[in-house]
Amino acid sequence: MAKAAPPLPVSLRAQAWIAFVGARRRAPLAPTAVAHRLARVGAPSWPVLFDLEARFSLEGDVVHGRFLWIGAKHRGFGRTRTIEGRPYVLAGGFDPILWYVGETGHVVEVDDLGERFFESDSVAHRIEQLALEEAAAYRQLSGRRGGELAETLDLLPIPEASDSKNAYWRGSDSEAQDGLLVLERFTPRAYGAREREWTTWLLAPKQSALDDALKRIP
Repeated sequence: MAKAAPPLPVSLRAQAWIAFVGARRRAPLAPTAVAHRLARVGAPSWPVLFDLEARFSLEGDVVHGRFLWIGAKHRGFGRTRTIEGRPYVLAGGFDPILWYVGETGHVVEVDDLGERFFESDSVAHRIEQLALEEAAAYRQLSGRRGGELAETLDLLPIPEASDSKNAYWRGSDSEAQDGLLVLERFTPRAYGAREREWTTWLLAPKQSALDDALKRIP
């Protein structure tokens, strides 16, 4: 009998987002099966890859034009790629974006044209981040202004989504906050560029909420 998958190690908000995009848990493969799949494609047998299979093991259907997957059952699992001189292994993705994972669990996203852009410290962080980023209105600002904007707009940090490449702040559930979200992100200066820089984003579910927030920012 297949072993039941353990609870997902992410917040309830992130679990709701996973369900919203049509992904679901499956029973994780045994470590011997994961090792066989990695060996078959010549990928390294890093502990993080076994851990992702054991703790996430997601498969999905196309919902809203995309699907989410994590783990060894996907046909692309184990594909290797060199990024800045270091090996990375394909371990998940949010179609058409692929998640390449380093030995420490660091995630680099690569698009369908082969360009890298977003980075996160772990798959769990990336899921938490995606669960927050659905917004109808947004404004990009240069530099690292997240803490400043959060203080001005009375927003609180979101530890589960924040890491070394991304920082998030959000208001309470009160109507006064209008669902505002501030994030800082370290990304390529332009699409396809190697140089990266910090930018700050202000997101809101409605354009009117974004406009009101911008009026409060000096």
